[in-house]
Amino acid sequence: MLTTPAPFNTLVWRILVVKGDTYLEGYHSVLAPNRPIQFTEHDKNATLIAAAQHLAAVDRLQWFSHGFIKGSMRDDYLVITDLRMGVEGSYVFNHAVANNRDNTFEAIISRQLPASFSSEDVVALWEQIKAMH
Repeated sequence: MLTTPAPFNTLVWRILVVKGDTYLEGYHSVLAPNRPIQFTEHDKNATLIAAAQHLAAVDRLQWFSHGFIKGSMRDDYLVITDLRMGVEGSYVFNHAVANNRDNTFEAIISRQLPASFSSEDVVALWEQIKAMH
């Protein structure tokens, strides 16, 4: 389990729980301490991560993030995302680590992809914070 302040504030705290092939994301407000935490379950794409476990970049990112990662495919690239910074759909650290060639991952020089945190994301986060109080 990992608890961090939600982006842009310290009134709402984000809770991550890794649970097998999925992870749970929930929020707790210090201004509404008795409000139950509702968790949303997300897929880690553990199959993708396992298929690329032989790659040094995947091993390194798993170590660095203490296992708080998920895998995804963007175009033909395997992307490993560090779940600790950001929120679902808008993470800060996304790394392209491999090409998918004939259903086999080939290592590439790992590169960090640009974060995608739009003004709409900020508005949605603010609405979520307001709704918790």
